[in-house]
This record gives sequence, C-alpha cells and structure tokens, in this order.
Amino acid sequence: MKLKKSDSLLIFLLSKEKSEGMLLEVGIAKAFDKKIILLKKKDIKIGLLKDVADNIIEFESLKDLEFKFNDIR
Repeated sequence: MKLKKSDSLLIFLLSKEKSEGMLLEVGIAKAFDKKIILLKKKDIKIGLLKDVADNIIEFESLKDLEFKFNDIR
C-alpha cells in the first residue's frame, strides 16, 4: 500500500461528488496518522471532510490554484 509509505494524502475536489474510494483512502490516512491536504473549488461544500483535513486550500479556478502553489514555494 503506497499510502503507508507516504507522508500525506492530497485530495483534489472539483465537484461535490465524493467517491467511496476517496472516502476510504481518507479513513486509512487518518488511521495511519497521515497529513490530509484538501484542495477544493470555493463553491463546493465539503461537510465532514473539513473536520479530518489538516490543511484546506480553496481556489476559484485552476489558474488561481497555480498562483497559490507558487506562493507556497
């Protein structure tokens, strides 16, 4: 399992639909005490994901997200 060897889980949400597989990966990441980073489009409601994410980065467009990543560097 690659998640065991990873430092974190990166979740990229462009729609309100959340797959069962993604939610399962979030649970496994929490069980292994991995950092969960959530990238989400601003208008998407995330419900309980906000409670398990360590960092939430909201963006309006992919170009906006690119600027936010450049700021992190």
